[in-house]
Amino acid sequence: SGLQSIKPMEIDHLQSDASENHFNEADEFRRLYAFLLFTTALWISGKLFARLGMPALVGEILVGILAGPHVENWVPETDALILQGDLALVLLMIEAGLHVDMEMIKIVGLRALAVGVIGSFLPMGLGMAVATLILRLDAMESFAIGASFATMSTGIALNVMKAGGVLNQPSGQLLLAAATVNELINISLITEIDAVVANGP
Repeated sequence: SGLQSIKPMEIDHLQSDASENHFNEADEFRRLYAFLLFTTALWISGKLFARLGMPALVGEILVGILAGPHVENWVPETDALILQGDLALVLLMIEAGLHVDMEMIKIVGLRALAVGVIGSFLPMGLGMAVATLILRLDAMESFAIGASFATMSTGIALNVMKAGGVLNQPSGQLLLAAATVNELINISLITEIDAVVANGP
């Protein structure tokens, strides 16, 4: 009688495990299917924008915005994708360094430094002015908004110049060096903001 009373419990437990495994498999399939659709949409949008004479990156960014968590939220595991993007950005920065022509940098060095500094602090000043005079924000909030305007993506600039075939020309090396200077300034600004937010003014 003891074995007979145990067997139904075991059957119920096995049925519960089977239904749970089936649910997990179905959920995993939906995640993989959504990820496949998202990746396909990225590829198609890049090709479409390239045919229209625009950088493929513009179409990919547009798809990321529309399918991302702030609009339609179709993309599964956004944290994992963001981590992959961070790793890819590191590799892209390494690639940018590999494309630097030191002889050309010696020629455009001062101009690149000037473009990088002006390209950082001019939009930062405009952003702080708008935040202070129009939005009536305090100094720290205005500084944070201004710093967000100071950035220039070296990765995006690298892709656009490679697509345009100007990366190894003087203008391309000038922009690449200026973008690197801009990145260094922006990293310093963001680090300062993070320190102030973490420790207080």
